[in-house]
Amino acid sequence: MNVARKIDPTKPFVIGETGVRTDPANPGKAAAWMRSFYAWCIANGVIEVVGTYDADQNTNDGGTPWRLDYNGDGTDGTERWHAFADLANDPRTFYPLRAA
Repeated sequence: MNVARKIDPTKPFVIGETGVRTDPANPGKAAAWMRSFYAWCIANGVIEVVGTYDADQNTNDGGTPWRLDYNGDGTDGTERWHAFADLANDPRTFYPLRAA
């Protein structure tokens, strides 16, 4: 981040895509990563936008898809979705998530 700020401290810093897959062997690990990453962004105060990768696509490594509500791995499919909703509704988030 410091390198980006040295180039032009007036420009917003954007992370175009981020995500984490659920680890069935470690329930809660993906949600903890999401919360930790968000806390880091808030604490450092340089991230303006973070895009979340939410897709059915799987990589060829046999892992789970990236969809936030994926439940085909034996989990209930809510770990990442609830973490995302909590973070999106945090008062420090500029555009809070609204129920449809």
